[in-house]
Amino acid sequence: MGEIILDKRKALQIIFYNGVNNNEVIEFFKKGNFGKYLAVIDNELHYQAYGKNTLIKPNFYLSFKYDEDDGWYISKETKESFSKNFISINV
Repeated sequence: MGEIILDKRKALQIIFYNGVNNNEVIEFFKKGNFGKYLAVIDNELHYQAYGKNTLIKPNFYLSFKYDEDDGWYISKETKESFSKNFISINV
């Protein structure tokens, strides 16, 4: 088997949202300048885009992805999908 080389600059920034770590999620995404898309309204996390707020339900892994038609959007992965499709490497 050959060597696997990963570019840390292209690593997916992903965090688990449990419903109570609103500020932690916003701070996490501020590093990548995506925090501007998130807000806490009535103690719940919301995604803000195109002039509307969308409630983000808890118990998902959150990341931002890019779509050529829609631009940046928030992506949600279930715990099952995360454990099946992702690996985590500490560097």
